[in-house]
Amino acid sequence: MVMHKTATGTAPLRYQWMLNGSSPLAGETNSTLTLTNLQKSQSGGYSVVITNGGGAVASAVATLTVI
Repeated sequence: MVMHKTATGTAPLRYQWMLNGSSPLAGETNSTLTLTNLQKSQSGGYSVVITNGGGAVASAVATLTVI
C-alpha cells in the first residue's frame, strides 16, 4: 500500500507519518508512505504532519483495516 500526500509551502517541508494520531512511525519522513507485508497490527488511522518554519499542519486520517 502506498500513501502519498502533496504539500506546498516554503521549503524545506518536513514530513512525519503517524499511526493513530500519536505514534510517529520511526524513519517515515518522506512525502510517500509505503507499507509492505501488512499485518493486522498495522491496522489503524494513518496521517502525516507536515512542518516548515511557518508551523505545522496535519492531514486527514486514512483508516487502514488489515483482514
